[in-house]
Amino acid sequence: IFIFIFYLFQQKVACGLANIAGDSADNRDDILNLGALPKLLRLAQTNSIEIKRVSTWTISNLCRGKPQPKFEQISFAIPVLADLLLSDDTEVLGNVCWAFSHLCDGPDMIQFISKANVIPRIVELTTHSGSAVQQHS
Repeated sequence: IFIFIFYLFQQKVACGLANIAGDSADNRDDILNLGALPKLLRLAQTNSIEIKRVSTWTISNLCRGKPQPKFEQISFAIPVLADLLLSDDTEVLGNVCWAFSHLCDGPDMIQFISKANVIPRIVELTTHSGSAVQQHS
């Protein structure tokens, strides 16, 4: 029971952060400045699919907005996001594709993302059977 409550708590916290970050670039920057991204990246790599889903959605919200987040605050997420592109969960894949879409809004990140060798996988996902993945890739 304790582990279930702990996962439920983590899920609710991540969901709250996603909502706050998605509200404005200032809120997003505050959350990034508080060091939430490394913790969310760890959550995104857990075995719990529910935690993966909400943490990747939160990470996606931390990648979006104008002005874009600072390169040094977000660039270290790219290797983890690249690994998550191999997920078999449609919702996780959709969230990760959204994160890459947001990151590609600026020229600084495009080159970095290209070097991470994720473009072939993103192109492959354009034919994914899940419509949530197709529209984001």
